[in-house]
Amino acid sequence: MPLKTPQLDAQYADIAGTTLLELFNSNPNRAEEYVIDTGNLWFDFSKNHIDKNTLAALIEHAESKQLSQSIKALIKGDEVNNTEKRAAWHTALRDPNDPTADKEISAALNKIEDFVEQLHDHQWKGYTGKAVTAVVNIGIGGSDLGPRMVSQALSAFHAPQIDVFFVGNVDGADLEDTLAKLNAETTLFIIASKTFTTLETLSNAQSAKQWVLGAGCPKDELHKHFAAVSSNIPKVVEFGIAQENIFPMWDWVGGRYSLWSAIGLPIAIAIGMNNFRSLLAGAHAMDTHFSEAPLSENMPVIGALLSFWYNQYFGASTHGVLPYAQRLARLPAYLQQLDMESLGKCVNTQGEAVDYSTGSILWGAEGTNGQHSFHQLLHQGTQFIPVDFIAIKQPMSGYEDQHKKLLAC
Repeated sequence: MPLKTPQLDAQYADIAGTTLLELFNSNPNRAEEYVIDTGNLWFDFSKNHIDKNTLAALIEHAESKQLSQSIKALIKGDEVNNTEKRAAWHTALRDPNDPTADKEISAALNKIEDFVEQLHDHQWKGYTGKAVTAVVNIGIGGSDLGPRMVSQALSAFHAPQIDVFFVGNVDGADLEDTLAKLNAETTLFIIASKTFTTLETLSNAQSAKQWVLGAGCPKDELHKHFAAVSSNIPKVVEFGIAQENIFPMWDWVGGRYSLWSAIGLPIAIAIGMNNFRSLLAGAHAMDTHFSEAPLSENMPVIGALLSFWYNQYFGASTHGVLPYAQRLARLPAYLQQLDMESLGKCVNTQGEAVDYSTGSILWGAEGTNGQHSFHQLLHQGTQFIPVDFIAIKQPMSGYEDQHKKLLAC
């Protein structure tokens, strides 16, 4: 099924040779008209190679593909993953008022809250009776990238009682460098693996287990130093983790969307449960916007259509994401999985081979570091590369003058 249409072909022919300067000169109000403001997020898409006719054609194309119906099906928890016959219902995790999923989600959140409170109150003791003061999350992919990214992004909200670390690479240097900073008596490990069969995660988990045992922890007290997020309870128990220390994962939550579930346990530990619930509420606010706003005023939809426009018509094979915020430095790596794993397909939903690009290569780095690295290619090179610039309005540190310089650069 071709992705291009005669209407979009005509729009491309009309606008491909038009510069952004010419677009702004032809419409003095462009900077005000091509903006979506949700209150906390401000999305300026005026600096793109589109005009009102292009946008209308893109929206018409999205409607012809039944995008609005697909959004409703996703939010409702319908079976949108047709190959695995399941929902992709991560939005339910972020909606405290969803009546259909409320009981199991609330139970999981309450269990996370009890766990976090024990750690923050220094009630969780290790095998020598000393309070746990460090938590190491061992996972990979969605069980690492999302929680690690959010924990760094919200470092200003970290609780002083607990230090949270992440180990993802099966390269033993990752674990070894982390353990060198820690004391086995006061360290707790979270093993995050849906199936509890992931090679990288289990290899690191076994090494962590031997480290704790080697420090003198009796086998029957290992449960004081290990918890797990998994759906494979027998495997977790076999490893030596107490059943009461196992947090649930559900089939209807994809790994790359799972930071909103118990996979987000290290986030909750790092920032506290009240802040974690605020994080969920913020995500739910965007879900509400996504599900209710008209496509022409819908921030995620417009962003996706622009990506489609550049990939299919301008031949842009890569897409840069440049957060001008140090604490969002891991956002590009997180988005790589979110976007490229989702679009990394060579067949459509009917299993038919496709003859078009299904997505762009996502990459990026934090500003202003990138300006001293690869920006010359963006400015003076010959490749066409769409770039998203992400800025934070208020400074994320006490150095307000440096924040002004960051945005000025």
